[in-house]
Amino acid sequence: MKLRSLCVTASLALASLAIATPVHATAPSNDEPAGATVIAFDTPIVQDISEATVSPGEPICTDSLTNVVWFTFTATTRAYVTASADTDGSWSSNVAISAGVPDMYTCNQASLITTPGTVYYVAVANTAWWAMAPMIATVTVHSEPLANVSVTVASARALADGTGLFTFTVKCDTPVSVDANIWVSQVVGKRFRVPGYGWGYTECVPGEKTSFTIQVTPDAGKFGGGRVEMPWYWTAYGAPVDNPGGFSYTTVTMRG
Repeated sequence: MKLRSLCVTASLALASLAIATPVHATAPSNDEPAGATVIAFDTPIVQDISEATVSPGEPICTDSLTNVVWFTFTATTRAYVTASADTDGSWSSNVAISAGVPDMYTCNQASLITTPGTVYYVAVANTAWWAMAPMIATVTVHSEPLANVSVTVASARALADGTGLFTFTVKCDTPVSVDANIWVSQVVGKRFRVPGYGWGYTECVPGEKTSFTIQVTPDAGKFGGGRVEMPWYWTAYGAPVDNPGGFSYTTVTMRG
């Protein structure tokens, strides 16, 4: 009789297990762009994204994308902004940042220059199909001001050896490197044209008047005093720059 009671009890226990209601995982509140979590600059947010899902229209950067969560911020200034998601190394993350919801064309864009008043979205996705919970991401959005740089032609002078010496002035509010490529052309007489090319480089120091020179050796003939046509292009790098370069077509008077 005791044995029969034990069997009945075991049978009831098995039956209760069979009809138990399954527990479904709950997707995070920022599983969709509409519920994106507001993130402040340089204030990391730590989140487990293992229960996040992928919905139609979310950025498809790879066939193995399985989890996506969303963050958002509104730009107040024109600045250079980067987004990152650090992991523990057991899974791979992909970060997308854009004005509006990122798509398959912006899914690998992790930095941009912001426009004041614009709402931006950051998507953090798991791209490792083998990853297992928990998938902890430390999400950070960083903003830094853009450097302002200007480059102008200060003077041009013909040297005794027939070369041309061109001086440029650089101004900046952030330390940057600047280089310039110039193509010089001077008409001598009625038909003869003296061409030449030169390149120069300098380090700009904020608050100081920085200048550099480019000496151009003519491909044929010699430079002399008079009018010179000079297409030129400059580039600034070493820091996020609001105006990282530009092309100009300048006519200068070369002193003899």
